[in-house]
Amino acid sequence: MELAVFGAVALAALGFLIRIGMKMNYDQDIRMAAFRKGLAAARADNGTNQDSLGVVYHYIANRQMPNPTDGFMTLPRTRTEATAFVEWGDRFTMAYRAPIPGSLENGRKTTTRYVVRSDGVEQTFRGSDFPYDYVFAGRAVDSFEGIVREFSTTNTTSGGINYDPGGTSAGSTTTTCATSTVNTNAGDTVGSCLTASTGVSW
Repeated sequence: MELAVFGAVALAALGFLIRIGMKMNYDQDIRMAAFRKGLAAARADNGTNQDSLGVVYHYIANRQMPNPTDGFMTLPRTRTEATAFVEWGDRFTMAYRAPIPGSLENGRKTTTRYVVRSDGVEQTFRGSDFPYDYVFAGRAVDSFEGIVREFSTTNTTSGGINYDPGGTSAGSTTTTCATSTVNTNAGDTVGSCLTASTGVSW
């Protein structure tokens, strides 16, 4: 009896250690991914008429995490996110400036580029889409608390156990929908939904 109790406690402790290790691994992984994707975006724009002052890449990923108390293996997703800034090029000013006729939109395209990615959904913004809090040396300066103003994540899970003379099976399906409100003047949103299913038979 004591051995069974000790074994259950040991397995639960091992599960929590694995969960903590995976969380740290995911945090490091998304930081590297945000930098690589930001680097690729900056390189793609370099030398074009949309060559931005820099690229800010904000990456949001909802990852499945093991949970030793999750008897139905629903594996609800946990939000991880990271931001990277990359400057690629020899230019530190906008390529186009107003009030040159017809240059207003071109000027917008060369301000800082902000990319927000939620799982597989990606949306691009420009520096002029964000609020200007103050003016320094005659120029408006971006100053806001974060790229994402607020977010919500919903995990919806269904599961069941089936029994017949041939055996028993258990299965579950989890859908995670995440919506992030970007800190733009218009309050744009970026959202994604992921569905995963698990099952076991014995």
